[in-house]
Amino acid sequence: VWAFPFLAGRELPEGMAASVQPWRNPTLTALQVAVVEPDGGPARGAVLMVVPIAAPGANEVRGLSVRESALLVPVDAAGVARLPVTTERCVVAAVTRQGYGALDVAADGRPMTERLALAPLGQLRLLVQNAAGEPVPGAQLTVVGSRSSGTGDVLESMWQSLAQAQRARLHDLATDARGELAIDFVPTPGVQLRLQFVHQGHRSEVFVLEAKPERLVLSLPK
Repeated sequence: VWAFPFLAGRELPEGMAASVQPWRNPTLTALQVAVVEPDGGPARGAVLMVVPIAAPGANEVRGLSVRESALLVPVDAAGVARLPVTTERCVVAAVTRQGYGALDVAADGRPMTERLALAPLGQLRLLVQNAAGEPVPGAQLTVVGSRSSGTGDVLESMWQSLAQAQRARLHDLATDARGELAIDFVPTPGVQLRLQFVHQGHRSEVFVLEAKPERLVLSLPK
């Protein structure tokens, strides 16, 4: 009578047991990051995202997506986050109401202090009008398409991974009572979003999400 082979608890097959490496406790580095807003003030109340990198010299975020692998660390009232990291590389990033930024950190076991100066968010100001030139309140923003290109840069890869969350938030936006909308966003290298306004079955022309100094005026046909 054939019986299904089984192993006692904690016992590995011979081939697998030979390949198992002994466990080594990772070396931890005490990392302190001061996060500074674009206006020079501390980023009070921000949340620092810490994303592990596969190995020293690698340019890929570890197998999981950023949202799955990121460690979230609160920034204190002085704009400082403190956390232990392993000797592997990691990316630390922050996005606030004013700005965004990221650092590529390679810890070596010694205490480290880094300064993360945030760049201003990109902004696109919009005005939606009807055929008569009157403002259209309540015009809903929608994403009609996107295009992305691969990158070997660690920081750009991280921002591209987070672009999906930014895209989802755009669907919640609409023009105000004056037919206006200002979109603050994180400029993402290698990612282009094409947008459009919809109102009562009418659609505006398609436009690209990109920072502009002047207001973009869009029209809804009759």
